[in-house]
Amino acid sequence: MNGMKDMKDMKNMKRLDCRILNGKKCSFVAIGRTEWDVKKAMFDHYATEHKELLLDSTEQDRRKMIDMMDKHIVRNGQKN
Repeated sequence: MNGMKDMKDMKNMKRLDCRILNGKKCSFVAIGRTEWDVKKAMFDHYATEHKELLLDSTEQDRRKMIDMMDKHIVRNGQKN
């Protein structure tokens, strides 16, 4: 890491806590430079750790999930 520049980069990163989306005790936090990166990381996590939620979901359910992600993605260091 490169000191202050890396700290600034970390503050500009975006994040989303899994527990906010599914209400379960899950410690996974998706982090990325863009909202798209965060959503992709969260869907990848769901595909491996919460696959039953994705398998039973409809297109409408997945759209609601994306809307929830959009609402709760925050810059690193901010509270949800």
